[in-house]
Amino acid sequence: MLMTIVFLQKIRSIERAKEDGNNAFRNQNYDEAIALYTAGLAIDPLADTLNAVLYSNRAAAYLSVRW
Repeated sequence: MLMTIVFLQKIRSIERAKEDGNNAFRNQNYDEAIALYTAGLAIDPLADTLNAVLYSNRAAAYLSVRW
């Protein structure tokens, strides 16, 4: 039960970082979005499915900074 709660808390934290990063990206705050996506990746490096989205979003933010 405790493991399930910890797991769900990690998922919520990752989702929150993704949502916050998406909001920053929408507002063209690309450096902030990159930082938020990176923070989300650090929460659980083994969360493959969630991290794939964060990596993709972070790559888009990096590309937006350069263009």
